[in-house]
Amino acid sequence: MSTQNPNEFSREQLEIVVNFLNTGKVNKALDAVNALINEFPNHAILFNLQGACFEANNQLNYSIKSFKKAISIFPNYTQAFYNLGVVQNKSGKKIDSIKSYQEAISIKPDYFDAHNNLGLALTQTERFEEAIIHLNHAVRINPNFAEAFNNLGLTYLELNEINKAINSFKKALSLNQYFQRAQINLGHTYHQLGKLNLAMQNYKRLLEVDTKFAEAYVFIGILYKHKGQPIKSIENFEKALNIDPTLVSALYELSNDTKYVLDSEKLSNLESLLRNDTLGLNDQIILNYTLANVYEKEQEHEKFFEFLNKANKLRKNLLGYSFNNDKKKFISIKRFYNSSSTPLSESKNSLSKKNRPIFIVGMPRCGSTLLEQILSSHKEIYGAGELDLLRKILNPVITDNQDKISFEVIRQKYIDSVSQIDFSESTFTDKSLLNFQYIGYILDALPEAKIIHLKRDPKAICWSNYKTNFSQSGLGFSNNLEDLANYYKLYEELMIFWHKKFPNKIYDLQYESLTANQELETRKLLDYCNLNWDENCLHFYNNKRSVLTASKDQVRGKMYQGSSEAWKKYESNLKILIEELKS
Repeated sequence: MSTQNPNEFSREQLEIVVNFLNTGKVNKALDAVNALINEFPNHAILFNLQGACFEANNQLNYSIKSFKKAISIFPNYTQAFYNLGVVQNKSGKKIDSIKSYQEAISIKPDYFDAHNNLGLALTQTERFEEAIIHLNHAVRINPNFAEAFNNLGLTYLELNEINKAINSFKKALSLNQYFQRAQINLGHTYHQLGKLNLAMQNYKRLLEVDTKFAEAYVFIGILYKHKGQPIKSIENFEKALNIDPTLVSALYELSNDTKYVLDSEKLSNLESLLRNDTLGLNDQIILNYTLANVYEKEQEHEKFFEFLNKANKLRKNLLGYSFNNDKKKFISIKRFYNSSSTPLSESKNSLSKKNRPIFIVGMPRCGSTLLEQILSSHKEIYGAGELDLLRKILNPVITDNQDKISFEVIRQKYIDSVSQIDFSESTFTDKSLLNFQYIGYILDALPEAKIIHLKRDPKAICWSNYKTNFSQSGLGFSNNLEDLANYYKLYEELMIFWHKKFPNKIYDLQYESLTANQELETRKLLDYCNLNWDENCLHFYNNKRSVLTASKDQVRGKMYQGSSEAWKKYESNLKILIEELKS
């Protein structure tokens, strides 16, 4: 881009600033560009360069001001709009970044970098269909744009178009075999699908490219953990730490192993890392959870709670969770179901018997992994895990656009997504627990579905939520004791509502009853699901399926009673929660 009066300062003066910036001498770059701005205060290119310097110095608010100043001087400054979008996105201002990328594209329609970044920002704000359009624009303009293919893959995952996602990651890798992030995403996709051998191949490929890539050993370790091979799991976490003793993810995974004790050296690394001022927010969160795990094992309750509280506070800040948003959503759901709706008949576009779903719903940490392990031990039931399909289908319309809801569309999208899962059993479980929000939509769109509502002592559930390191953004209520209690009450109220709207359609199962009398409760449950008795359900601990949830260790052993009492030893620390649950 040329300035309005290019002869007023030399190209060499600009190059001095750029060279400082490219060599990491950010403060010198800032001094140099500020000196030029003092001498030539009306040149857009200088403010654009100043914005880049502020960004490199992590002074994002100043960076935004500089790019906006550049645009005020030169309103068609495409690069400044693009740069502004980048910094706004970094600052968490996703909506503003979308507008900036759109402005850049309106000036320069073939700006493939802007199409790519716009697509990514749209994905981050759950506007997936729009994101696909712009990411496809990016790769049409530049067919060799590996990054855009990777972002396409991530967006297709959100839309549950798994095959398209896999093909996009593979395309990115065909363009750049050293593209680490695409390799990781492909491995993670196979991992989530339960295709553990393919996941392992992709993780090992990372090490073929870079033998010192410590994080690859963490991925492999987690995979072995999900396969129920704890020794190999620990071996790989330790390999990661041999390469990088400060790798937060490896330290966390080891601390999370109930039988592993961190030695004094590793513990010292943890504490020194936490004092590091440059540590990113996510790493701070993981480190606090790690230290909480350490002190829980050592039964130092006060220190355990100190670090657990810090971790939860930081996670809530990161997610920006607001209880009022959930309250608004639940009100919207009830409003829709208090008005007229047109459910599908059971015969319309019927699911094949091969694809009959059993939805397990309830609050997180209610014992659903154990229940699914029992059910999936049955020869006719495939345990599909947390499919997270309905949230992605319904959330974009459920709050503001319920008039656009079509049960036929919900049904077809769900069927299409499930059809991509490879299983031979006649029935499958979907244990995305927050589907309790969507019970009405499920029964209207998929009338042949079975709904199992798994209940548990509320104090046990809330305590287990608070102490669990959930990475999902949709579980932001779990990071604050008051939010937890209030969300639990919302959940209870909605379940009462669904029972009234759909009498005899929801099967209530008490977790404590299941653990106390497994055979009786399992027989009743199978009767409800119209399935014959299978003795294998009593020997669920022999089930070799991979388990990807936080309860993976518990379901490898025989039935355990008493977990619902675990909160009692921390009762004095949970007064806020207990009082709120009573009110």
